[in-house]
Amino acid sequence: MRKTAAIPALVVLIVTGCAAEAGESGASSATGTATGKPSASAETVAQDSDEETCRKLLGTEGNGPLREAASLVKIGGGTSGFEGTVETARALHEEIQGVAQDASPEMEPLLEELSSPMENTIKIAENPGSPWTFNADTWRTTVAELETSCAPYRVS
Repeated sequence: MRKTAAIPALVVLIVTGCAAEAGESGASSATGTATGKPSASAETVAQDSDEETCRKLLGTEGNGPLREAASLVKIGGGTSGFEGTVETARALHEEIQGVAQDASPEMEPLLEELSSPMENTIKIAENPGSPWTFNADTWRTTVAELETSCAPYRVS
């Protein structure tokens, strides 16, 4: 009687074990064949996206929108401002927003913050009574983070 009870239990273990293994190997092979590459390449794609985003921010000779924003936003003495025209602010804001459209989800908030002083400048020009709403500390941290993240892609 023990043999009779043990055999169905073994059959259940073998069948469920094999089914689970087949499901796992089927899932990995489906992932690999759907993309044509191993599943580890998803991490590489995100990395390439950050590299391309950084290259766009840095520009060809280091004079891209990251440097331009950093040079036009002035912070000091408890005040801050944008030292460019509204047209310059609008063009720079649009350029950064264009970069943000193709950026990885991790970089999008940084790019939004990077363009915030330009956005404020545009808002004030369109609605003169609007307040200057800008967090200088957050912006400085964002610029520093972007400069650090993009440093490996800087063209010397």
